[in-house]
Amino acid sequence: MGSWQTKCSFCAGRRRNYITETTYKLLLKHSDDFLGSLIEFCWETGCRPQEAWRLRPDHIQFQLQRCVIPKGLTKRNRGDRHIYCTDRAMQVLNERPAGFEYVFTNSRGTQWNKDNIGKRMDNLKKHVGRRYALYDIRHTWITNRVKKGIPIHMVAKLTCTSIAMIERFYDESDQDAKFMLEALIDSA
Repeated sequence: MGSWQTKCSFCAGRRRNYITETTYKLLLKHSDDFLGSLIEFCWETGCRPQEAWRLRPDHIQFQLQRCVIPKGLTKRNRGDRHIYCTDRAMQVLNERPAGFEYVFTNSRGTQWNKDNIGKRMDNLKKHVGRRYALYDIRHTWITNRVKKGIPIHMVAKLTCTSIAMIERFYDESDQDAKFMLEALIDSA
């Protein structure tokens, strides 16, 4: 399975970049601990980048292996956002230095934002051959879960989005010809 970049007809020409395991490892290799931990947490959880950079230490519920971002800090202010964490995501959270307002900070100890992350991702382009956005990790996470056969309603719940949004914007499994052919053959 390789990388692909397409223009989505629903997304007004927005780029869609699937991140392979190899590319993911290159992104981590060429990132410092600050950006690398943010990338890794997003890779492990499928959360939105802004959810990760808004995460505070008091949002972490270690006993339930999740983070709970209060309603006022979530995308649509509909309710608390629960981010369920793999063992590795919990390890990343445990490795973050204490004493900061936010769990994930840049090297200056300040909160990440779209501008400083964008600049850092631009710098990674020379190492990985293409500019990736942190949001591409979320698309990849969702695509990988759909391809693994996790029911789409569970993927929607885990990522706090709708099935329609996954089908229209996030799931890029149809860009993988081998996967699509195997799905056709398996259904016959």
